[in-house]
Amino acid sequence: MKHPDPTFLRFADLEGAGDAAASEIARTLVAAVETRSTASLVLSGGSTPRGIHRRLSDPEFSPPIPWSRIHVFWGDERCVPPDDKASNFAMARATLLDRIEIPPDNVHRIHGELSAGAAATQYETELRRRFNDGRPPAFDCVVLGMGADGHTASLFPGDPLLDETDRWVGSTAGIQASPPVPRVSLTLPALNAASTIVVVVSGEAKRRIVRDIENRAEGVERYPVARVHPSGSMLWFVAEES
Repeated sequence: MKHPDPTFLRFADLEGAGDAAASEIARTLVAAVETRSTASLVLSGGSTPRGIHRRLSDPEFSPPIPWSRIHVFWGDERCVPPDDKASNFAMARATLLDRIEIPPDNVHRIHGELSAGAAATQYETELRRRFNDGRPPAFDCVVLGMGADGHTASLFPGDPLLDETDRWVGSTAGIQASPPVPRVSLTLPALNAASTIVVVVSGEAKRRIVRDIENRAEGVERYPVARVHPSGSMLWFVAEES
């Protein structure tokens, strides 16, 4: 099956890339709400999304996002309590959720305080309840980052989770992660069913991987992020600063 080619957009710095990514996220969500009265947003962890979250939560941001109609999910989570400084949910709560008016029932976190296996099962059950037609969830917008090893969400090079074809959510021991704690992650079937994927990348160490993916270099599929091929659009917002 042929997938749409990704689009690569380059910016002088992370602020410019983040602002442009935030605008694309907002446009995508607003369009989905106008079409179906609701929309789904999958958040990423790490430090890069902080600026995007602050931009999205700005009351002066345009276009205004109808948060009461947005359902928020996560691409991955560390197996830590929800108030732990390493928690992706905790970061999103501090930088976005506590700054906007969104119904608690619209926030669908991964329960990282459980064991990795139990949290993965709980989250998949939640997704199948929410997206109940049996097909992988067609998220309106998924925000991803990329590590210096090419990992995205918690899909790491060589991890068996990369080969999952049935489950939407899986767990990994996280031995390649930082910190090295067990993690829960959306799988490729779930990511690839998305309508729009936004990838935000900064740092000199990651530029070679971005170039390899853009040029379809030989062996590029060894990078997990290169195996993300959504049914819709995939937009890379690349900060050129070192």
